Amino acid sequence: MLKNCIIICKKSENKLFKTLCPDSVIKNSLLTAFRYVFINPGIIVVVSESFVQANSLVLPPLIRLSKLNNIPPLIMVSQKNYTFSDFIVTNVTNLKETILHMEAYLKNYDPKNSSNIFNDFLLLNSFEMLNQILREKQTDKSNIYKKCTELMEVTLLPAGLAIGETINNETTLFISQNSFVDIQTFKNILSSNKIPTENLTIQNNEKSKAHEYTKAYLKNKQIYFIKNNDFFLITIFSKEQIKDETYMTNLLNKLFEKIEEVIYISSTTIREHSISITDYLTGIYNRRFFDEILNKELILSKRKKMPLSLLLFDIDFFKRINDTYGHTVGDGVLTSLCKLVAKLLRKSDIFARIGGEEFAILLPDTDEKGGYYLAEKIRTTVENETFIIDEYRINFTISIGLLTGINVDKLDYNTIYKLTDDALYEAKKRGRNRTINKVF
Repeated sequence: MLKNCIIICKKSENKLFKTLCPDSVIKNSLLTAFRYVFINPGIIVVVSESFVQANSLVLPPLIRLSKLNNIPPLIMVSQKNYTFSDFIVTNVTNLKETILHMEAYLKNYDPKNSSNIFNDFLLLNSFEMLNQILREKQTDKSNIYKKCTELMEVTLLPAGLAIGETINNETTLFISQNSFVDIQTFKNILSSNKIPTENLTIQNNEKSKAHEYTKAYLKNKQIYFIKNNDFFLITIFSKEQIKDETYMTNLLNKLFEKIEEVIYISSTTIREHSISITDYLTGIYNRRFFDEILNKELILSKRKKMPLSLLLFDIDFFKRINDTYGHTVGDGVLTSLCKLVAKLLRKSDIFARIGGEEFAILLPDTDEKGGYYLAEKIRTTVENETFIIDEYRINFTISIGLLTGINVDKLDYNTIYKLTDDALYEAKKRGRNRTINKVF
């Protein structure tokens, strides 16, 4: 009696729903659930609240689908007393009865009248969710691309999906988490379309499949590839999925144009954000952003009971460099120093210019030993480096003050800065070109 029903839930809920509705189809994957709805028009769709919470993209398209003519309303299972006009909410106890009542919608349902409904509504919904990405004003390009791949996955239901870009001969490829296609196949597609793969960075792909499996899966498949300027989209479909190739091509083109718009506008937001947190001369973080991160990391260290190290350093006798060679060369020294130091840091370290020739490095989850090792590595590397600025060969040293906070519960923003600055002052007083470390 409940065979015309799909239940979308978390795997941990399978036993519960199999007991309640033994004849229903149960799906635990967003992609497989949408595929099933796609090939079974008019089916009653039930989704658990926990699945909705874990998959942010599932609810909007299902709601839109349920609003179309002759499509049964969506049912969400929840123990809470919600009231929504967009879908029906029921608890576990009343689920079976609700589904039985819903079957009345299917009596007059004619699937012939909705052959392209699923694609039509997903296209509209895609634009809505792409606009949502813009409204969020994301400043991390990786997050934007990840959201786009999630969206395209829901919209296109492909066997394989990747979004990427090429900048200065360096290619970045964001591969869908649910892709059945292995990395080598994507590389082959890039190469066949003359996209550089020598400097290729691959992100968001934790489930790459074996190449032999991919070759078998792609047998008799149709590959769509669209490229526009430096931004590109790869989608791989099975021929069974494509009823109308012209329609699918148009759908791809429309989505791709919209995603390009989102990437372009988002890139502007990213650039503006980058400018606001970056030192104009050296390209590293500025004082305002560094202070913001220091406060956040201090709170995190207190919560997790982790040590925290702060390193302050400046150039010894920097005024002599400016007086001898001029301020333009002095600026070149600062820029070259930052490039050298940045190569010695971990990705988690926060490097900023906080004054004229004074710099700070925040070392999260770093004890006294680790902090001192890095400080000395930086100091000795600078001491042994000859900086070539214009036609001048310049050597200089730096002095470093280091504070490691072990009793982080007693540390605050002002204290950590004062103690580290005191250590830097002591390094200067003792003759410069040295590291003075303190532990609190």
